[in-house]
Amino acid sequence: SVSGMVSVSGSTNVEFAKSISGDVELSGSAPEARIAGSTVSGTVRARDLKARTLALSVISGDADVSNVDAERLEILGAQIVQVGRRHTPSMRSRCWRMRLEMKSVSGDLIFSGAPARNGRYEFGAHSGSIRLTLVGPAGFELRANTFSGSIRSDLPVTINDSRRRRGP
Repeated sequence: SVSGMVSVSGSTNVEFAKSISGDVELSGSAPEARIAGSTVSGTVRARDLKARTLALSVISGDADVSNVDAERLEILGAQIVQVGRRHTPSMRSRCWRMRLEMKSVSGDLIFSGAPARNGRYEFGAHSGSIRLTLVGPAGFELRANTFSGSIRSDLPVTINDSRRRRGP
């Protein structure tokens, strides 16, 4: 769609939903599907969705993800990324079993939920902030980086600094 909303619910035949200046809404159950949704200046919403992989891309809009069960979730470019249930820090929905990757150039990344045991989570923000509200104990891998921001944790963490250093 060029300027209208695109809505896909429970279809196993649609692999890609795209709008230029409208919203994209994805929902339903397609456990083996690889689903992608993108918009240039709207909002991409994925709610009550089950898929093998979910890839969301936004140029100058937002992404809103809640109650999604996927082995891999990738969110790129959104100004504000909200993952979890809005205003509910104790989200009890199913969470990602394997990998979550969120990147933003000029927006904030917000994740609220229970990390999956042995899950991999990657967050990168160039000039935005990263806020994680984690619920429940689990062993997981977290990679976070920022260009002009800071990283702080209230949890005990092991830090592996992968930056190359000069000198002896």
